[in-house]
Amino acid sequence: MGIALLYYHSAFYVVVLLILYHLLIRIPHFAATLNLTYFLEANRDHYQKHWIRFYVMPIFIFILFSTRRFFDPNHLYSKSLLSIGVIWAIKHIAFQNYGISNLYRSRSLAKKDQCLGKLEKLVFLGLVFLSVYIAMVKTWLSEPVNQSVDFYVRWGLIALIAVLLVTYFFRVFFINKTTPTSKPAVLFFLTAISVQVYWPIYDKIGEGTAVGGNIFFYVINGHHCLAYLGLIYHMSSNQYKGLSLSDGFKKYYSPILIGTFLLMGFVSLRWYWSGDGFSIGYGFKALSFLDGVFMVHYYLESNTWKFSSSHTRETLLPIL
Repeated sequence: MGIALLYYHSAFYVVVLLILYHLLIRIPHFAATLNLTYFLEANRDHYQKHWIRFYVMPIFIFILFSTRRFFDPNHLYSKSLLSIGVIWAIKHIAFQNYGISNLYRSRSLAKKDQCLGKLEKLVFLGLVFLSVYIAMVKTWLSEPVNQSVDFYVRWGLIALIAVLLVTYFFRVFFINKTTPTSKPAVLFFLTAISVQVYWPIYDKIGEGTAVGGNIFFYVINGHHCLAYLGLIYHMSSNQYKGLSLSDGFKKYYSPILIGTFLLMGFVSLRWYWSGDGFSIGYGFKALSFLDGVFMVHYYLESNTWKFSSSHTRETLLPIL
């Protein structure tokens, strides 16, 4: 959000913030995925046994999405990949928020009330459908959608989400008299749904530009990345409990640091070589170099957190 707010004041500060954000928050989030995938010893035999799913498919996805930038953005192929990426990203963020919210509740007496979890899931699904609808309209329709249709679809989904939220908080108030509700769970749920909403104030900052979209992206992405890094830290702390500080650092931080500096190094080189130094416009273009990495991360985590798999339950549940 700070990047967008400083957009018109100093390009230098925006570039500095852009670098720091990706160096300290966004790219470490992708690098941290290594701790629960290829660097987790319990996964090695499983990955080798299912080598197509865990080695061939990630390479295929990386190549597919990394090469999208070489095509015309308005080409059917490019727009199709963009649509897949947007839908996958929205679903990925919403389901991570639901998972962490569910984890908070499971640590409290509120876990006895299954209704709260179902309501949270429905709210997140409603936000997914609303976000996907808005994104697909912008991506595929060159002409504005019929205003009455657009009005009923948007406000119908918003009304549904509002009803679910009212029901959720009524339920929290109702069960709190007999079963204390986890305050961290409710606070995280509130924060998670608030960052997934495109608030009107975003468009008032730098009206007529893409600043509103940038604010929304950095708010929702920043929350998503920090929540995931916190979760990985929690799980790694459980996994490496009893190790010395130096050994724990090597086990937990080394993969993140190595992955972060490698990815950021590639981006920085492409940024510097692609145009007029470190400008904002070229910075965003340079980050498109990581599109393939982003999509591979979505794919890996969709497999990593699949609790219908007995391997996932045996591997992750003991350290959650």
